[in-house]
Amino acid sequence: PPQEHHYELLGLGGGGTDPQSVVVPESSQYQCLECGQLLVSPRQLLEHQELHIKLLG
Repeated sequence: PPQEHHYELLGLGGGGTDPQSVVVPESSQYQCLECGQLLVSPRQLLEHQELHIKLLG
């Protein structure tokens, strides 16, 4: 079966395109449901999830 991903996308509101939101847009944070850490991109989240997987062995 496909691997289950423990995360959720926070704040699916209409994110604007103002310059500040490009750096760390609050409307697109990803939270790891394993430990609650917030990450700003799916890539960061995947790398973070891999750490959990490695720790679990």
